[in-house]
Amino acid sequence: AYSTEGITWTTSFSTWLNTRQPTDNMFVQELGLYVSPHYDVNSTSSVGATSPDGSTWTNITKTGTPLGDCKYTCTAWSPELTTGVLLGDNIATFPCMTTSTFVSNSFTTRTISGTGNKWESIVWIPDITKFVAVSSTGTNRTMSSPTGATWTTGTIASNTWRKLVWNKYAQVLWAFGDADKFATSVD
Repeated sequence: AYSTEGITWTTSFSTWLNTRQPTDNMFVQELGLYVSPHYDVNSTSSVGATSPDGSTWTNITKTGTPLGDCKYTCTAWSPELTTGVLLGDNIATFPCMTTSTFVSNSFTTRTISGTGNKWESIVWIPDITKFVAVSSTGTNRTMSSPTGATWTTGTIASNTWRKLVWNKYAQVLWAFGDADKFATSVD
């Protein structure tokens, strides 16, 4: 659904949603596109969809993705790097992918450390020029990258982390989790 003022909503439907579960969304101003990664355990290539208007959606794919590995949970965009990142849920083959266009087969696969991770949230922080992500499960619950290509594991309590929020004015990154848990980072 979409709205121009937050009160009246228009429901839109696209055939790409038939077996897919959208998990996140963002608008990439530089590309003029809404981007939505999704879960699609019945696919060997579908990783999300894009839309110029929020109503008409185009499926985006990554050829060669094994069946059951199309489970992308979060995405972020860096206008400074013209790079987007998609992270997934316990994906063995392509847990992290980067792109500059969000067009089918434009993705570069990246290696990340840790196993069993369900990446819940990723943000680009221009003030410290890093992508930062948190996970609700797995061996490493946070990681960061200056480019989206090479990732460094961070240190955070082993909680079920769900959301990251960067406070530009206080220069603090907040991680929010289940059971009233939260953590902060200044680096």
